Amino acid sequence: MSLIVAADQADLVVIAAEEFRLPVPEAQAACLIRGGFLGGPVLGGPVLGGPVLGGAVLVAAQGERVLVIDADVGQVLDEVELDRLGYLSAIRHPAAPAAVVTAGQGQDGSRVYAVAEAGGRLSVTDLAEDVLGASFNPSGTRLLVTPHPTFASTLRVLRWPDGELLHAANASDLGLTGESFGVCGCYLDDDLVLAMTKAGRIVALDGQLGLRGEIGLAPDGRGPDFMIGLSAKEFAVQTWLDGAASASVWRLPPSLAS
Repeated sequence: MSLIVAADQADLVVIAAEEFRLPVPEAQAACLIRGGFLGGPVLGGPVLGGPVLGGAVLVAAQGERVLVIDADVGQVLDEVELDRLGYLSAIRHPAAPAAVVTAGQGQDGSRVYAVAEAGGRLSVTDLAEDVLGASFNPSGTRLLVTPHPTFASTLRVLRWPDGELLHAANASDLGLTGESFGVCGCYLDDDLVLAMTKAGRIVALDGQLGLRGEIGLAPDGRGPDFMIGLSAKEFAVQTWLDGAASASVWRLPPSLAS
């Protein structure tokens, strides 16, 4: 079975065994949290697509609320109001029916929530403020959070699911003189983290956020805003230039791919 989720200003469109239009205006993020993709899903803001195994339940985030939707029947099972408004993003936990939602990424700060589903019901826990949820490690025990653009530039690793701070690092701590970390970062494996500075410099870190090496620079003149691990040796970066998005796929150099 294939699953496609897309949003317009009026509805959230879910296409699985059938097509459903749900009255969820201007949905900003969609994230599969039960059911599994065959291969990598296609992601782009509120658009989610790919072949799936079995019934899929997903979280769609909109404005000030998070919803869990049964994609097989096009039914909203539960919804929870958030206490922070603004732009929302969501990332799926690699094993559990859960996700991390980051809300309110403007100048007023942000809040990161752990969202879990059981029996069609949602629970939402406040994890951290003024950071962005970036990536889970493959085993699902750690969450990488990157700095909010207008607050401190510290990269952090939180324990999942309680959000306890385990590791933190600033670019200056790692000898990256004159640099500061930006919003992009991801895990490739449990002991390999990638992070990007605001100047577009991509570095490899170990699981405790110690520097392992440098990878390169994002394309000149482009503003990177998203990074995702594709395998233990490959990752993708989304960049913007003149209002248009483009993606590039990178492979780790041999010195870091062991």
